[in-house]
Amino acid sequence: MIEKVSSKDISAAALQVFSREEVQQMPKQVGLSLMHLIEKRLEQPGAPTLDEMQGIKELVTKHLWHPTLTAVAKGRK
Repeated sequence: MIEKVSSKDISAAALQVFSREEVQQMPKQVGLSLMHLIEKRLEQPGAPTLDEMQGIKELVTKHLWHPTLTAVAKGRK
């Protein structure tokens, strides 16, 4: 059976390639997607490599969300 991945481990992995500010600025749904992708990787044997984490970052920032979108959305309010 797969051992549950802790939120602390997920956060630590995210902070390898994102700043706290970047994570905090993400819309909730994007942040949840990021955490899910990291959790799925952490469930696999071995620690994720920096290349794998950068791949997750690219997936999130280039295909799911970009910080500029948050700035634009805030400017419209």
